[in-house]
This record gives sequence, structure tokens and C-alpha cells, in this order.
Amino acid sequence: MPPRRKKTVGPKYAETTHWGPRPGDDTRDGRWVLEDDSYIVPEPPPPPPEPTMPELLERAGARVGGGADDDGEVEVARFHLRRVCELHVHGTHTVGESNDISHLPATIRLTRAVEDEVNDDAQPPTHAALYITSEMEVARWRIADPANQVARSGDALIVTVEGVDHVSTNVDWMPSPSRAFVLRFLYDADLERCRAALASTASSADPSATVPKPPKRARPEGRQVPVPAVENDHTNMTKTNAFDAKTDSASASEYFRYYGLIPQQQNMLQDAVRTGTYFTAILENARDFKDKVVMDVGAGSGILSFFAAMAGARRVYAVEASAMSEHCARLLAGNPRLRDTIVIVNGKVEEVEIPEKVDVLVSEPMGTLLYNERMIESYLLARDRFMRREEDEGGAPSGTSGGSSDFGSGGANLSLRGKMFPGGGRVHCAPFADETLWREIKDKAHFWGTEDFYGVDLTPLRREAVRSYFRQCVVDAFETELLSSQPTSFAWDWTTLRADELESLDMHLEFKVRRAGPVHGVACWFDVLFQGTTKSRWLTTAPGLPTTHWYQMRLVFERPMRCEAGETIKGRMRMTALDNQSYAVTVELKGKGGKAVSGEWDLKDPYYRQTVYPQPGYTKEQLARFYGEPPA
Repeated sequence: MPPRRKKTVGPKYAETTHWGPRPGDDTRDGRWVLEDDSYIVPEPPPPPPEPTMPELLERAGARVGGGADDDGEVEVARFHLRRVCELHVHGTHTVGESNDISHLPATIRLTRAVEDEVNDDAQPPTHAALYITSEMEVARWRIADPANQVARSGDALIVTVEGVDHVSTNVDWMPSPSRAFVLRFLYDADLERCRAALASTASSADPSATVPKPPKRARPEGRQVPVPAVENDHTNMTKTNAFDAKTDSASASEYFRYYGLIPQQQNMLQDAVRTGTYFTAILENARDFKDKVVMDVGAGSGILSFFAAMAGARRVYAVEASAMSEHCARLLAGNPRLRDTIVIVNGKVEEVEIPEKVDVLVSEPMGTLLYNERMIESYLLARDRFMRREEDEGGAPSGTSGGSSDFGSGGANLSLRGKMFPGGGRVHCAPFADETLWREIKDKAHFWGTEDFYGVDLTPLRREAVRSYFRQCVVDAFETELLSSQPTSFAWDWTTLRADELESLDMHLEFKVRRAGPVHGVACWFDVLFQGTTKSRWLTTAPGLPTTHWYQMRLVFERPMRCEAGETIKGRMRMTALDNQSYAVTVELKGKGGKAVSGEWDLKDPYYRQTVYPQPGYTKEQLARFYGEPPA
């Protein structure tokens, strides 16, 4: 039986709360069960060009509405939905079993009559309809019906409608004509736009709150670009939070879809090095959490929030923007000893609000090469928005260090009243020699040397294919014996670092090669510091130590550089932030005699070599140590 959670139904929810489901419940006269499993539809195609008026009229003439008064309509707006749940109403406040139709792409479309389109462009829509699989109409209703109600609940709209023109196939569950739908939108900005449009003909609504004419979906912009102005349209807004301003909307949608999946959360939770280090660092520094207010940035499953509550936190705000926040709520409901401490906040940390400042930030914002996915910038913005400062209380607090940190003097807790877990990170780089890996990548392009592939010569693309494969960063585990020198390290103090400093990183490299031979590329790994009052602890992804789900990263040159024993090679590694939540990386190395090598890589396009089993060139003992026992 799934965990029970409290539900509220209807305006008088205090008298109508239920716990469910329970064995023996009558699904017709019983309680409302809104399943929490989400299905996010694929990215919709780009909108078509805005049609001309003749095209609109021609299209409307071929389309007949569902009511007697709707001989022809044109579509005003279309909003893509990531979840639709229909509630079958049985009384004033109670409803029966829910019907989740989120397994198919869904939209809500707003229309108006042709004559309104011709005579008065400012007219609000007159009808709304829900569609699945593009053209399958689930429900259609007149917006002006006074019995219709639209309410917002968190990130969803709850729409109750009367006088539905079409009914779904679930007619056996509908003893009354009332129908209620819970709608969650694919794009955040669409929720308020749709709410305003559905209420635009009600007597209590602002008559100017109309939606714009086509294009038919209000897709959020990837950068801070104003929405095209519509006269007296109060729903038009400019992207103001830092995440939306820097991030391509398609990348953000896929990012939150990915981290809203339970298998992905399991992959991270089962990383014993990751989860165990966080658990130990928090619990052994319970003094930093006791009776404190904590924020968990990007909470995911909420595991770090649970750890903070176990350590004695007074209040924990678990901020999560993906659909995983709903699963986190179910975990919280199943752990009653912690649920009075933890508050789940659904939204991006750049835009949510909480009623108080926080003493401690916890987060797991690291990506491959530490900064990939660009979540650390959100972590730093959460610090700036929500953490207490020493000046807030008129002096340095007890239990915090005021001077130096493991990153140098003037680092951690310079002006923060509390703690950041983690409070800083390091990236380590070293040259390596691995002939097996280099040949493996080169041989991937062998296919493009085929001169007769079903009668087609593929060789014109062979050179580009070689370049493409060498542009992929390799994610896997490797032996430290492959390293050609000691690493060069770079450190950042996250208690003082500005988020905009991560838009471009320039790291100067210098290595002393300890043995003669080729340098096939540069290997990278990272670690982060939990600097608690009681004890400091590192979480590392270094080679030769227990493997994490981050593994290590290797940047492989297309043309290796041969070096002599004792030779010093110098260069630099640059990381340039991209709007797809990733980085473009370039490395340049120079040795004696003017020899040089360089390459560029896209962190968004990795070669996850650790998924290849067995790993090329590894012994059985190495495979068992890095990846566990072989699959059955």
C-alpha cells in the first residue's frame, strides 16, 4: 500500500479531510486520490508562423464547435500541459477516483467566434477545450458559464466546469455534469496566462486580462527578452530570475524532466560515497544544525533535508523545481517524525520566497568537472538571497569561524552567519597516457571510411567524424598509474565567490612529466569541502579511491604530444559557460622545442565510457574494484 498523505477537497477542506487510499474504500463514494506520478511530455514542436486573417477564416470555416452557438471559431491560444488529472465530482466537496490522463501529450486551447475575431481583436476567448494526442477532445466548455471555477493550487490550476459539450469515455463515473481537472503546465509562465484567460469573462475579473492572439503557445524565452507587448495585458512579463535569463528553455525543460525521474534519483542515492559523506558530514556537525533554519537547494528526493532534520534543525526548506518535489512529499508523509520540520517548496531557488532567513545551506550542486550543469550558480544565488549575515545580528555569531578556511585566509564564513555544506570545491588536472583509450576513440570513426555503404561513399564525413568523437569528454574510472605527473589544483571558496565569476574560468596549467612517452590528454576530477564547527570532511572523486557516480573525466587530444622524462609542459584550460547549462572547454599545452597540442570539448556531449562493460584494457581485478562484480 502506498504511503498515506493528507488531502483537502473543496472550499470547506477543514471538515472534509481524508486519509487515503485504504482497504475497503468505495471508489465511487469514497475519497479523492490524486496520484503523484508525473509524466512530462516531449518538447513540443516550434509554433507555426502566425497565420493571416484569410487563413484564420478559412480554417475556422472548416471547423465546427460543439455547441449550438458555435458555428465557427478560431484558436486564440494554446498551452501545453505536462500533466492532466480529471476528478469526478460526486457531491459538494467529495469526489471519487481520479483519472490521470498524463500518459499522452495534452493541451488546453482557448477559442473565440469568427465574428469576434473579425470585428474586435480585443475580445476575450469564449470557449476552452482539453485535448490529448493532438486532436482528441476530452472536454469542452463555455468560459462565461457562471458555474465555472478556476483556482490555483501551488503549481497547478484546478478547473471545475459545468455544461460540458463533450464527455469522456468514463461516463460510468459521472452521476453529475460537473467535472474538475487538475492542470500542470509544461512552461511555468503559462499557468498565470491561462488562469487569467479562463477568468477573463467572469464578472469579478479584470476585463482587460485577455490573452494574446497567435502564436498559439506562450513559450518562455531562454534569455531576458520582453514578451511582445499586448495593450492592457497584465500577464505579459519579462524573465526576471537569473536562471531563466541565462538558460535555454529547452535545456531547462529537459533538465527538470531528467531530475524528476525516480531512477535518476536512485542512481545518486545509491552512490555510497556521495550519500554517506553527506550523512556523516551533517550528523557529525550537528552543532551547526541544532535549532537552526536550513535550506536544501535542489532537494530532489529530499535526502539532505532528512539528514538536516535528523541533526536537529528547527526548520528545513526543501526547494525543488522538478516534479520530484511531489515524490519528496510522499517520502515526507511516510516519515512522520520528520514531517513537522521539513517544508517542501516547489520552484526555482531564484524565484521562490520563504518567510525567514536561513542559517545553513545544504546542497549537492556538483556536476562532472565540478561546474557542469551550472547548478552551483544557483547555490551561490541562494546564499545571496537567503543566508543570514553577521551584520544582520550586529556581530559575529557563536559557533562560527571568522578567519581562514582550507581555501586560504579570508575565505569561509567571512560575512556569513551560518554554514554552507559544502563550502567550496577544487578541480585537479593532470596529463595522462592511455594508448588503449586513444585508439578506441579514433577507431569509432572507422565506419565513416566506408566507400560503398549500400552504394553510398561515406568518406567525405570521415574527417569530421574523427573530430566529433575527440570532442567528446570521456567519463570513466582509471588507474592512477596512467597519470604522467602530479596534478595541478584550483580552489574556489563558495562562501565568497560571485555567481557571475563562473561564466568564464581560466586555469593555468604546469606539469613536470615523470616518464618519457606520449601525453594523450588531460585527466580531471574534483572534491568539495564540508567545513563544520566540529569537523571538516572532504568528498572526493579522485582516481584510485572508491568510485562515485561522477567517476572522473578525461579530455583526449586528437594528436598526442610526446614528452621526455623531467620535461615541464605549460598551458591553460578555459571553461566558457553556455546557455544549455554546460561548458565549452579548451586546453592548450606547450613543451620544449616549440611543440604544442590543443583541443576543445563540449561537456554537454560526454562519452559515458563507464557504461561499457568490460572496460577496454582493464583486468578483472580492476573491473571488480571500479564497477563491482560483472552482471549476471
